[in-house]
Amino acid sequence: MKQKLTLSIQPEVILRVKRVARERNTTVSSLFEDWGTRVLAEESAGNFRGLGDELLGKWTITKDQYEEDARMEYLLEKHGK
Repeated sequence: MKQKLTLSIQPEVILRVKRVARERNTTVSSLFEDWGTRVLAEESAGNFRGLGDELLGKWTITKDQYEEDARMEYLLEKHGK
């Protein structure tokens, strides 16, 4: 038996998710259930990827590039190389 769940989500996100659900000919509840099922399957298989894992390697920068960037140099000095 299914249960109701209350979520607090930004209004613009709700509109976008509803649009996606409509385009896929499904419901917001089904989208959320599918997402939750995937997350649980990944977690139980030991393959869960957090946001850090998702972003890892997306913005790679060469040593030459960051040596020319004062902001990057500051961050590296502050947080270590």
